[in-house]
Amino acid sequence: MKGRHVKKICFVAVLALLSAAVLGASFDRDTYYKKVLGCWNGKVIGGALGMPREGAWWENQLREFPVFPGYLTGVKCGWSFYRDHQTVPEDGEWTRVTFRCSLPGFRPDTTVPSPIIGISPENYDRPVHLQVKNIRITSHDIPLTDEDFRAFNACKYEDGCFDVNSAYGGERSWIQLADYRKMEGVKPGEPFEIQADIRYVSGENRIGLAFDYYQTGVNGFGPDDDTSYEIVGLLALEQFGPAVTSENIGELWLKLLPLNPNGPLAEEIAFGRMQKGIMPPESGNHDVGNAIGGQMKGEIWGLVCPGRPGLAAEYARRDGVVAHKEDGVYGEMFVAAMISEAFVESDVKKLIDTGLSVIPADSKYARMVRRVIDEYESGRTWAQILRDVKKEYPDMCDPVYPECAIITLALLEGKGDFDYTVITAFYCGSDTDCDTATVGAVIGTVIGYDAIPDRWKEPIHNDFRCFVKGYENWQITELCRRICRQGDRVMKYHGRTGRF
Repeated sequence: MKGRHVKKICFVAVLALLSAAVLGASFDRDTYYKKVLGCWNGKVIGGALGMPREGAWWENQLREFPVFPGYLTGVKCGWSFYRDHQTVPEDGEWTRVTFRCSLPGFRPDTTVPSPIIGISPENYDRPVHLQVKNIRITSHDIPLTDEDFRAFNACKYEDGCFDVNSAYGGERSWIQLADYRKMEGVKPGEPFEIQADIRYVSGENRIGLAFDYYQTGVNGFGPDDDTSYEIVGLLALEQFGPAVTSENIGELWLKLLPLNPNGPLAEEIAFGRMQKGIMPPESGNHDVGNAIGGQMKGEIWGLVCPGRPGLAAEYARRDGVVAHKEDGVYGEMFVAAMISEAFVESDVKKLIDTGLSVIPADSKYARMVRRVIDEYESGRTWAQILRDVKKEYPDMCDPVYPECAIITLALLEGKGDFDYTVITAFYCGSDTDCDTATVGAVIGTVIGYDAIPDRWKEPIHNDFRCFVKGYENWQITELCRRICRQGDRVMKYHGRTGRF
């Protein structure tokens, strides 16, 4: 196995050298900047579009949004963590359960809390399967029925009963108030009480109450994990230069990221391993290494390597192995190469082919992408293809294969049109914010900032937030200028020879 892994890395390095040996594209500075600005705006537009529906099942997307709504009523901008837990008798009978807490701190002028009842298996020792119905807020005069709540990584039956089950995939399964605006008028610190009838099915018998925070209207973007990790990549280039290593990036993770070293996500596992001295690439060699975390953050490396997809893939590999292995890393390389090539190529099929050219052809990631291409070109619809992929891989995030199928489908279906591409990704559900952001970034790079419709750009207001310590607030324009400066450094350093 070790020898095979070394061969894969050598294969990737050779591809990167061959690609970088070709003369890189020549850009005037304004064109370069406008494409970088287009990419980052496309990324955050897609994230803002998909974040309120993160974890949604694709069939629910089609049913609940028969007419595409554009931006939803608000952007999720935070999570309270659990405010209360309750246990459910293991007798299989319906039991009235009451959750009590004080409303968390939030800014009433700009944010509203939206209650969540659900499970988070990383907090428990065994799987969780419970059923929930008759949800009511009893501390405030807010008339609700079960129709006011939506299922995320959960199932809602025709009789209104919710099935909350860790086996549905993802790290959480939950029910949430669909229209956060119903909570407007509540105040931080007030006593809050919500009741529901809950029935035990199997596994752990605890269920919790938490809140998401929603902005009262789209205004800027973030923080989210996708873009925050990319900010660390940019800072690593600024601090260590174009010769930046995986170890350099890992060191900055430890300094700048407020991660839970005991959490279940690939990045959290890697963070904990690095705290114990297990540095890249071994930090990414764990059971969740083939998750989506690489694919969701590959854009930064394509942006600093315009027209040089092999070089972009090599940088993405260095970053990817911090928290991932094999297909988890290939996803980041695939996206980085597409972004790089998008500076010189507008045909989305050719962009996908470029992404495939920098990863091992026999990898499961590459096989999934080719499967989607073949089925799409045979005349099957995106919904038919997605239905079969999700039957095979119902989980979101881990492994990455259904998510790479979604970004491939959205790019093929969108055919270079910004609106249709991000809308298709939105309807695919799953890790909606990540996938919609990725395809928005690809098409944003192709068409540049000026060609992105104003109705998408204006609500962002040039504001971007992340959770990197000391770098929480940005103007997107200034961020993109800093990316361009690092792109200049990278291209000057590597020149025409593509040396690493």
